Amino acid sequence: MGKIVTTLRSLVSVSRNLLISKQLQYVLLGYFQSDNLESEFGIYRQLSGGCYHISAEQVLYSECFRRMIIYESLDEPFYNHSKKSSCMKPLKVEKTDLTDETLNHIDEISDTEKAILYYIAGYVTFKDLPCETIPETILNEAASEFVTAVTRGKLKYPQADLFSFNLCAFALFRLAKNAMQQSTIETFY
Repeated sequence: MGKIVTTLRSLVSVSRNLLISKQLQYVLLGYFQSDNLESEFGIYRQLSGGCYHISAEQVLYSECFRRMIIYESLDEPFYNHSKKSSCMKPLKVEKTDLTDETLNHIDEISDTEKAILYYIAGYVTFKDLPCETIPETILNEAASEFVTAVTRGKLKYPQADLFSFNLCAFALFRLAKNAMQQSTIETFY
């Protein structure tokens, strides 16, 4: 009860001050709100995994991520990346060995990681694919449990090839990371 009394007294005091010192005819109390602030914190919460109680570190990471999105949308020459130039370079034999090994390492992906990759593939489906082409079928029961648990009707189940692509990309990333760590260790010794 004390909070509402304090809020009302503050609004009366601010109104009196504006009416007397600024000589206004009226004050619109509806504009004294915190919706913009709540909207910002809602964005920070969503970027931190939807958790209601977020830390200062999560707010800082969320702000960095928002800045990266803004920088990506700029049309500045130092942020432009030519996909043609990077895709036209010849692959080294060592790099192609990693891609050949990728399919052998998909089974090493844990169920938790598969659930995360399934969720990401569903997000890509929701954002980038037209709704008419998306089958609402569950592809992988174990991987889809998380999506089924957290959906409120808006989450999508991805197509089989998109989920398979996510699994291959993750396995390739893990192999490349391990290969980079191994080469760093070899050059160190």
